Amino acid sequence: MFFFAVSTLLLSARTVFGQSANDLAPFSYTLCTTSTSCVQRSTYLISTNGLADVTSSGNALTTGYNRLILVDPTKLAYEVFKLKNRQLSFTFDISAIPCGSNAAMYFSDMNLSQAVISNSGYCDAQQDCMEFDVIEANVGGQQYTAHPCTLVGPQTGNSCSAWGCDVNTMNSTQIGPNYASGIDVTKPFNVITQFITSDNTDAGTLTSVVQTFTQGSFTLQLAPITEALCLALPANQFDGGLPQMSLGLDAGMTFILSVWQAGSGMDWLDGGSSNPKCSALATPATVSAGFSNFILAPIGTNPATIVIPTTTTSSSPTPSLPCAALYGQCGGTQWTGTTCCVSGAVCSGSTSYYQCVPGTSSTTQTSTTVPTTTTTTTTKTTTTTTAAASTTTTTTTSATKTTTTTLVPSSSTTTTSATTAKSTATTTAANCAVKYGECGGIGWTGATCCVSSTCTFVNAYYSQCL
Repeated sequence: MFFFAVSTLLLSARTVFGQSANDLAPFSYTLCTTSTSCVQRSTYLISTNGLADVTSSGNALTTGYNRLILVDPTKLAYEVFKLKNRQLSFTFDISAIPCGSNAAMYFSDMNLSQAVISNSGYCDAQQDCMEFDVIEANVGGQQYTAHPCTLVGPQTGNSCSAWGCDVNTMNSTQIGPNYASGIDVTKPFNVITQFITSDNTDAGTLTSVVQTFTQGSFTLQLAPITEALCLALPANQFDGGLPQMSLGLDAGMTFILSVWQAGSGMDWLDGGSSNPKCSALATPATVSAGFSNFILAPIGTNPATIVIPTTTTSSSPTPSLPCAALYGQCGGTQWTGTTCCVSGAVCSGSTSYYQCVPGTSSTTQTSTTVPTTTTTTTTKTTTTTTAAASTTTTTTTSATKTTTTTLVPSSSTTTTSATTAKSTATTTAANCAVKYGECGGIGWTGATCCVSSTCTFVNAYYSQCL
């Protein structure tokens, strides 16, 4: 996420959080503890620019230039997201986001212990805390980016990767305006992002992030963000690596939606006037983005098969549910899953969110650091490689950043083929990946067999036990 000193950027931190109903937009998303056990979580997005250009209904929201941060149902704390070993899916409409503007969905390592009050400590990689951009997009380009910092949480003097490690699609021949054989950005499409760990558990270290776009029968698999990809970048571009990003995800992240603009300062995202996609559509009368159907679920969950309960169920322990793993959720507002933890962990937290943490008694960490808001003006060089087209295009606005993008070839239909996992005579169930765990893919060095499931090809970079 890059911010620029332009008069059209309407993202001031003036909102008095939790004090004005005029700044609260009702919003809901789906939270799944398993691929079949889900609950609709109804809460609020709070605006930093009022709600004059915001329309929300249920799990759908449309917004113009604005920033909206998700708070919990009490309106007193931020909603906490634990992303490791999970996938986030949603439907995205950028048909009215021209080049030069940016519709973004991202997570920030904000100070979760603070109450949601005036100037409550917004931060991002430009302002002293970790950030993961699930997507930044307009009709000309789309990008997802990891921004680690050397320290966890918002801290003055924190060294953060402002440019980050990203994958960009501006030169892809498989996504653009009115594309008949690909993703047509004049229509809504689905974004699925998977946060994969070293041992396919919530406690493992983040090793890669994989993103897929789907629309109708077409699937576009982007190159994954991996440590190898990030370490290949200039040393001053990516600090801390994915292991450090993993620590930020452990701390819990805040969910943020935004729409902003910077004109030619957005060339790093869309290529500007050199990109024919930018001139393919007329400038919309009103700039706005649509976000809907957010689902946070275990990796491999098919969003289309999720059924949301229509009635509220008891939050008491369910005998048939296993206890939550270390760092898994075990309670909170509208929580309907298990409320016990595995051995060596205890259920601890606040009213809105409880999780299993190490130990035998509850502990609370408090921080009151409020970072200073700053603005950064910058440009970059983007080099994009599309495997499907075997071409390389370079658009230069400055020499301050290099972005490498690889798109995995895809077809007009989604094909899933079952593959029997490799094994040897000495392989035992204890060495195999658990159900929904990773079992193969380019660069994978872990287990290639599955416990009570089959290793199924998902894409060239990822096979999963299903």
